[in-house]
Order: sequence, then structure tokens, then C-alpha cells
Amino acid sequence: MESVLVVTEQFEGNLRRVSYELLGVARKLAEAIPAEVVALVGPRALQNVVPELGSYGAHKVVQFAGAPESESLAMMAEALAQVLGELRPACVLVPGTVRGQELAGRLAARTGSPAASGVLDVSYRDGALVVCRPLYGGKVLATVKLHGKPAILTARPNTFAPAEGEPRSPEVVTFPWVSPARQAEVVEFRKTEGGRPELTEADVIVAGGRGVGGAENFRVIEELADALGAAVGASRAAVDAGWRPQSEQVGQTGKVVSPRLYIACGISGSVQHWAGISSAKCVVGINKDPQAPIFSRADYGIVGDLFEIVPELTRQIRSLKGRD
Repeated sequence: MESVLVVTEQFEGNLRRVSYELLGVARKLAEAIPAEVVALVGPRALQNVVPELGSYGAHKVVQFAGAPESESLAMMAEALAQVLGELRPACVLVPGTVRGQELAGRLAARTGSPAASGVLDVSYRDGALVVCRPLYGGKVLATVKLHGKPAILTARPNTFAPAEGEPRSPEVVTFPWVSPARQAEVVEFRKTEGGRPELTEADVIVAGGRGVGGAENFRVIEELADALGAAVGASRAAVDAGWRPQSEQVGQTGKVVSPRLYIACGISGSVQHWAGISSAKCVVGINKDPQAPIFSRADYGIVGDLFEIVPELTRQIRSLKGRD
């Protein structure tokens, strides 16, 4: 029987939400092909998530035996290529995170497979996978048919809704870890300080740009973000000015995000910035310039001084939550 393989991703001992989102996509494809859903849990298997993966649609869970504590993406791609040779799936779904994008690219190059990144929709028609993906910074949506197996796809976090199904006890399949020639080794993962959500997985993001005027003024952005339980983002101009760390940069040269709500404060809304937020469900622009490009694409626009509007929004939200 054919299969659809989902490469899950872990962070701080838990599976990322995007892993469950991709299992929902896999279930949809598996019904159309038909095929079974297989979830790969990676070198550091999390035994406690196996039943949970089953409830999200996985028929099988694949893990590695004898894997090192830390592995480079080159090593992971090599090991995964061996799994593909055994399973021969019709499709491989990979999280569109920083690590996932690199892994998918390495895997496609290693196996000579057709690939598409940042997919917004996927279906199975006439024996082939058909995906919808943005091009040119989100200006157009392309419908692409992928020929050949396995097709390798990445999807941005928060693009699809995870859907739990009937409880299932998936079969666990173990593959031996065959270490390729080591060219690089992961020495350490160091988390940046702060208790806010990780930018690429956040449901809500409050971002500031050149209009914030300085590093010290980002406090109003942080206060609104904390009131909403949101992540903080920044435009390239704010990062280049040294006001915010590069890890918070959103845009074509920064991180691509897919939140349910994106609040752009003092951000003009250039094509490059929009390329990073084009799949956000709702965009709110706050800018004192009524001609700012952000207003031509935002779902809601507020023309005015952000230093008056953002603190008032923060007060109102805190009041609604009973914190004021």
C-alpha cells in the first residue's frame, strides 16, 4: 500500500504544532490516493507522542535506533533518504520551519525528487499531486502539478488546521541509524531569552518598524504583545538600525510567518516585508502615513500615531481580560 510520510519536528521535548497540521493534510491525501499515513519522529524518539500521533491519523510511526543525541541536517537528510528507499512514499510532508526548509531541500537534491515549498493547499488529481503556492512575494498564486515520487512538500506553520480523529494505536517501525560521513556536528542549541512564543509558530504577532523610532520605543510594542500573548516581530529597517535582534526580523530576508493575526506598527509594508506575512490570516496596519503601502493589502488599517493607538489598544485588551 502506498504511504504519505510526515516528517515531524521537535522543539524542547515536544512536537511542534505544525507536525499535527501536516498530519491533517496527510489524512486528506491518504483518503484520495488511497494510502496510509506514516509519521517520522526523528532520531530522538518521543515515546509519549506515539499514541497522540495515532489519534491525529498516523497508521505507522517510524523512528531510528542508535541515532546520536545531536545530528546535522546533512546527516538527517542522508538517513531519511534511506527510509524513503524502503517506504517509497507517494509524498513527503515537511514543516516549513528554518530546519524543515533546509532538510527538504537537501532531501530533494539527494533523491532527485520533485519539490514545492510554502504550499497553501494540496490535492490529488488524476494520479498526481497538485499544490497551490505563492510566488513573487505573494503577488500571485501558482497551481503546480508535481510528477514523480516521492513529491517533497513544505508548508508554513499555522497554514492548516490540525484535526484530531479516532484514537488509534499506530504500528511502530524502527530503522537502524546508519551514520554517513560526518561533515558537521551540532554542538549546542541555545534558546534566546524571553517568555514569548516562537515567532514562526505564534498565532499572534505584533511587529514594529522604522516608525517606532528607536530601540527604547519598542516597549509599547512589547506591552501590546504581552497583553495578547503574542510574539514580537520587526521589519528589516528596525533590525538594521540595531533596535531589535535579527531573530525577530520578518520578511523576505527574515522569517516567513503565518499567524492568525499580524499587527504591523510603524511598518510601511514594502513588497519584501509582505513576502514574509502574505499567508497571515488577518493583517492590521497602524501607520500615520495614509499612503503607506501596508494599507493597500491589510485587512484593517488605522491611520494615526502608533504611540497613541498602541497603548490604548493595550489598555483595552488588558481591561477585557480583567488585568487593568
